[in-house]
Amino acid sequence: MSYPDRRFLLSVAGVDCPGIVVAVTSALAEEGWNLEDATMSILRGYFTIMMMVSTGNDVDAASMRHALEPVSSRMGLSVMVDPVQEEDGDGNAGSIPSGSEGPQRRQARHVADELDPWSIYVHGSDRPGIVMAVASEIARVGGNIVDLSARVGGRKGDSVYVMAIRALIPTGEPSGTFQDRLSRLSSAEGIECSARLDTAYLL
Repeated sequence: MSYPDRRFLLSVAGVDCPGIVVAVTSALAEEGWNLEDATMSILRGYFTIMMMVSTGNDVDAASMRHALEPVSSRMGLSVMVDPVQEEDGDGNAGSIPSGSEGPQRRQARHVADELDPWSIYVHGSDRPGIVMAVASEIARVGGNIVDLSARVGGRKGDSVYVMAIRALIPTGEPSGTFQDRLSRLSSAEGIECSARLDTAYLL
């Protein structure tokens, strides 16, 4: 019986400088490890990476940290490695036998089939509580945020908050109804908030 590779969530952060991405990904490639999902961003001068990395079954978190240690030391990076616990067909944590899924994974797949992808855009004067207000409205209709990016821009003393969200909203929620909810939120919070059903977006 064949088993898939192990997976680790790799988080890297440090003061932004040229070459971080090539250094980290080169270290992974030299070990023969595969970079799957990834998100990378600069946050106020700090570069952050989160990656899902698949490896051979003989790799553990310590060996991954050891492989990245020369890069982290040279570039002053903070590295965190977390094993991804997956379920086997009996609901036990560990590797998943080929062709089988645990009950939670099957349930998640079933739920995802009943959700529609939406793109939501927000901008307004920067202040505390904007993310909470929008996230609460999404949660109120049973939605789930799967991606969020935000930036503070504008001149000093006149900061503008800009946010883009990808969310999964229950299929039974009418488009007009959800957009009306966000319109009322915009008025109440003093922000501009728009949304569209994104049928071209595949998770």
